[in-house]
Amino acid sequence: MIHIIGDSHGRVFHQLAETSNIRFSFPEEHVWCAHNLVKPERMRLIEVNLNEVKSRDHVILSFGEIDCRLHLLYQCMTQGRSLGELVDETVARYGQIMALLRGRGVDFAVLNIPPAPNFQSGNVFFSNPRYPRDDKTRINIYTVFHDALNAYCAANGFKIIDLWPAVLGPDGFATPEYKHEGELYGSHLGQHTVPLLEEELRRLWPSACTPTQYGE
Repeated sequence: MIHIIGDSHGRVFHQLAETSNIRFSFPEEHVWCAHNLVKPERMRLIEVNLNEVKSRDHVILSFGEIDCRLHLLYQCMTQGRSLGELVDETVARYGQIMALLRGRGVDFAVLNIPPAPNFQSGNVFFSNPRYPRDDKTRINIYTVFHDALNAYCAANGFKIIDLWPAVLGPDGFATPEYKHEGELYGSHLGQHTVPLLEEELRRLWPSACTPTQYGE
């Protein structure tokens, strides 16, 4: 069983569940942001999710994109701190959850963020005052976070699922074929990433995967 724990970017695994024999569990998703992650009520929700994980199960953690989309630039401006400093602090907060899972002996992997969304005027997120409207700024925020999370996981020996190289277009955004269509989910990856995800799961946990139309 593979448990998907975290924010709405884990929804792409629903599509894999529909086309494969891999067994998934989808606990209630949460709006994971680093600033509220360590609040007692948030930790209680995480504990509830972890209580469902059995000894041979696996966990995929999904987080970080919301921080990039709405919070990091805002905090840079209000706190007068550099992006790199805030990203490192944000990743370290999520690292507390990774350390918690490791301490419990849970076999887990982290789903790294997708490339930046290319929302334009008229989109519900574009109207949010915290949304970085400048393309270069937005791409830079996502890139810095993506690279920092990869580095953190590598330094600590945590598994990571990173689709970024496969879905990144020449303009710095995800190529259209890999994006989820729709106003609300333009920041999510879509059904064309399903074979890529299955390949990653087979690499990490072959015993948890069985042959499918995308596999052997």
